Amino acid sequence: MNNQIIGILLIVMGIALVTWGYNVYDATNVNEMVAFSVEIPLAAWLSMGCGAITILVGFIKINECD
Repeated sequence: MNNQIIGILLIVMGIALVTWGYNVYDATNVNEMVAFSVEIPLAAWLSMGCGAITILVGFIKINECD
């Protein structure tokens, strides 16, 4: 039961990180940066990547209960 709660919390946190990273990536100034061939902010990639890993760990925690 405890692993399920932790897993659900990790999934929610991961979704929040992915959403925040996408919002940073999709910001107006980032679109202008891409147009001028400037790199996308590292915070966007890190938060989307860490969010995806956090979601995976959450699903693993939920599946451990079975």
